[in-house]
Amino acid sequence: MSFTKKKVLSIQESLLSRMGVGRPVNADSFWRRLEKKFGQKAKDLLTLIEDRADGSPDSDFWRIKNTNLDLSLWLSGQFMGDFYRAYLSWFNDAVQDRDVARILDVGCDNGVLTCCYGVAYPESEIVGIDSAPEAVQAGMELSQRLGLKNVTFKLLRAEEVRSAQEIGQFDLVTATMTFHSVLEIPGMPLSWSLCNLELPGSKKWQTLLADLGAKLEIGGRLVTVERLTSSVGVLWWVDALSAAGFHILWPASKLLCYKSKEGAFRLPALICDRAFSKSTKLEHDVLAFCASPELLDLAKGAFEADVAEALFEALGERTFVWGIEASLENDLIERFEVWEAGPIVLAYTYSNVRGRRLVIGSRHQREECIDHGRQYWSKKPHVGIREYSSIVERDRC
Repeated sequence: MSFTKKKVLSIQESLLSRMGVGRPVNADSFWRRLEKKFGQKAKDLLTLIEDRADGSPDSDFWRIKNTNLDLSLWLSGQFMGDFYRAYLSWFNDAVQDRDVARILDVGCDNGVLTCCYGVAYPESEIVGIDSAPEAVQAGMELSQRLGLKNVTFKLLRAEEVRSAQEIGQFDLVTATMTFHSVLEIPGMPLSWSLCNLELPGSKKWQTLLADLGAKLEIGGRLVTVERLTSSVGVLWWVDALSAAGFHILWPASKLLCYKSKEGAFRLPALICDRAFSKSTKLEHDVLAFCASPELLDLAKGAFEADVAEALFEALGERTFVWGIEASLENDLIERFEVWEAGPIVLAYTYSNVRGRRLVIGSRHQREECIDHGRQYWSKKPHVGIREYSSIVERDRC
């Protein structure tokens, strides 16, 4: 059985409501309601949150939160509800049409997302693991409450996954807001440029990521979302993933941009497969990724005529990728070319008679631009048409 994206989102939204995972409300109002319903535990949690803001450990917060499932779900709605909805909308796109028999959810906490996976993949086996017994107990209670037969929970630390032969292999491993609680994220350096800095070490992280990779079936994928809010942090994380043998699928990944009562957030949601050759030009990939929401807005419009040509010529450091040329009537020749200039891609249309047109987007839209060019130009009335992969090939005729 499979569902359309719209159907899955509808089911998952209904499921979040059934769980009691609502949307954020005014903080003062929320804590008053929480204290009225849960008494001293609510007061203790508020104190721990205030202490955590001063740098105190938050292990007690998670333990107390998950000793009562309803309390845990109320807090999930207030602090994570917006994230869940933004993440699930992306997740259904990122893994759609994939044959997923088994999913491992690392650092599952109270099991909200684990259970959502169980709904999206009703014929798959979903395993949630966490290092805290209170979280595992809360997840088990939640799945039983929802009547999900394909979801199980196990007490297991992320560092023990590779050696845990009893859990088997998986087609998809997910980890959302998990790794920062396993290993401390280092402070990120400042630099004149993302392309000219020395990243902090990540060897321990690479080992942990490689351990997760070892649990993937051939063709399996890793989904990760971390609390990394700067492009330097994203570059550090991507470098660690790459060194651990992962290849980031940039067109399917997304910078999750959402607003909550706590403010606006931009978190990297990455989907990766296994690749044993380290990626190149990670800085350009990360810049394109972190700028993608704004670049997508820019790409909705096109620059025309002299402005298009002026911008195209101003970007002198560009590399040709692909082109198509159509010979039309009256000796008119029209070309559509795709170029890369660092983190961006240029889709440039020009001819020997009439105007120019330039569309700018993220370098991760390169294949999308090429597909668009093929489809559009093949449908135009023309005398002849040809593709070329280099400037030399273009100018040969």
